[in-house]
Amino acid sequence: MKRVLLISANMMKKPYAVYPLGLDYVVGVLKSRYETKILDMNEFSSLEKLGEQVRCYEPDYIGLSIRNVDNTDTINSKGFLSDYQHLVNVIRRNSQALLILGGSGYTVFPLEFIRALDADYGVAGEGERFPVLLAALENKTDVTTIPGIVTKQSTSVDYGAWNGGMHRTFDPDSAHTKYYLSYGGMLNLQTKRGCPFKCSYCTYPHIE
Repeated sequence: MKRVLLISANMMKKPYAVYPLGLDYVVGVLKSRYETKILDMNEFSSLEKLGEQVRCYEPDYIGLSIRNVDNTDTINSKGFLSDYQHLVNVIRRNSQALLILGGSGYTVFPLEFIRALDADYGVAGEGERFPVLLAALENKTDVTTIPGIVTKQSTSVDYGAWNGGMHRTFDPDSAHTKYYLSYGGMLNLQTKRGCPFKCSYCTYPHIE
């Protein structure tokens, strides 16, 4: 069984650390065909420790989830692109696996991120398309026909709605679950997806 390593790139802990809920749903659609593991950058004190985990796991595919573009602080603003570039460099040094970007932050700027991080593919929108992309790669079919899939050659993104199933897989014994319970004592629960409105200032019509 091939291995998929999913990495939450989020390192923000203020005002509170946010559990990577989306990766639970990605695991839910991957687990029947792939061995999966979640690594969370909030758990690691250094990129070197992440590199060790990546190297030891020997994944066939790596999914990098980008939640935040910046810290949304108008007084002391900080963008995270350079942090993600350092993270990708560590991943590349420790693995030859295909690197696939995803997440809400990535979905806001999918073309810009895939080029800036020199990733192999991207999944814009719902992460449930991840196994659809992997199936196309393994069957050597055209991935560009899949809504939301981005390549380095893409010039636009088809933000098609996900009409398939949603299956969250929650592991109470995983390292990242224990981390969030010890750090803040709470986890996430998604009660709905998407929004019927199309407000010009809001990114949710693209994200979900």
